[in-house]
This record gives sequence, C-alpha cells and structure tokens, in this order.
Amino acid sequence: MAGDPSLDELPRDGKEILGLLKSMGVSAIEPRVLHQLLDFEYRYTAECLQDAEAIAERSLGQRPTVQMAHILLAGELRSAHTFTSPPSYQVLQQLAAEINAQPLPEIKPAFGLRLPPEDDCLLAPNYQLEPPATPSQRAAEDRAGAATPNGNALA
Repeated sequence: MAGDPSLDELPRDGKEILGLLKSMGVSAIEPRVLHQLLDFEYRYTAECLQDAEAIAERSLGQRPTVQMAHILLAGELRSAHTFTSPPSYQVLQQLAAEINAQPLPEIKPAFGLRLPPEDDCLLAPNYQLEPPATPSQRAAEDRAGAATPNGNALA
C-alpha cells in the first residue's frame, strides 16, 4: 500500500490490519489510519478483558480466574454497548407502513405557480440592510454633518 510504514517496523497486529485492508480492496491508506485502527483494537481488547475480570470476580465459582466464558460474555456485552446494528428489514417495513398510512394534505384547486405563504417566500423584498434610524440618531448625524466645512459627513 502506498504510504505504508516499512513492514519491519510494524507490530504483528499492524501487519494483520494491513493484510485485512488489502483483502478488502483498499489500495492506499495514510499511516495515521493504521495507528487509529491499532489504537481502537488495543483499547477495545483492554476494555473487554477488564470487563471479563469484573465478570469473573462476580461469578459464583470458587476461583476468580478469567475463563473463556467470561471473555465471550464480556465481548458480547461490549459489542452490544459499543456498536449499533441497523434495524431489521421487518422493522423498517413496519415504520414505512405507519408513515405511509397517513394521508397527504389535499391540494387546493388553483391555477399558476404554487408558492408557500408570503412570509416563507424569498421573492418579496422583506429585508432591511440597516435598521431604521431613530430620531435621536438622525439628530446626531445632522450635528456631525454640520461640523464639517462643506456639510458632507466624513467617512
């Protein structure tokens, strides 16, 4: 892959991630992507092992050693907590049926272009570049204009 760090410098997990990415058709990655994936892998593994230790401590067995069943349970719990799966096809069909069961509003018979209410239209000049001046602001501007020799306000 282009931009790969030399394979001799990579840990075994890094080489396996690169092999996995190549098998998925990824031709080039930035080096920091590999570091992010390694960081995620190490953090996820450490959290699963910590959870497995906690499960082993609370298990009913005599020895609080971590066993494969504890690791599998911790992995299932962690993946259910960390990753979300998309809703099933049946759930999506049910939601679509509920939404599609609501009728659309009727269209009123009218000719010409159908526009939203005028408040929502951007066709009319309904904006101001500057707020209207108050009487006290106008008086201050007049005094400032009178202070110049030719009566023009200075910029």
